[in-house]
Amino acid sequence: MASGLEEVTVLSTRFLRSPRVQGALKYESPYWRSLAANRIQVAWRYRKKRLSRADSAV
Repeated sequence: MASGLEEVTVLSTRFLRSPRVQGALKYESPYWRSLAANRIQVAWRYRKKRLSRADSAV
């Protein structure tokens, strides 16, 4: 029983260290999705503000 549990633990930690698995978890996670959406919105607002300043300066 203990050896089986140890084997599963080793395999799962190796599995979770994989960059592809971490990327998939981030993509599916509501926390990471909302964080990405927030960053996109901030970048978009910054871009709009910068473009409006450039238009008013001309």
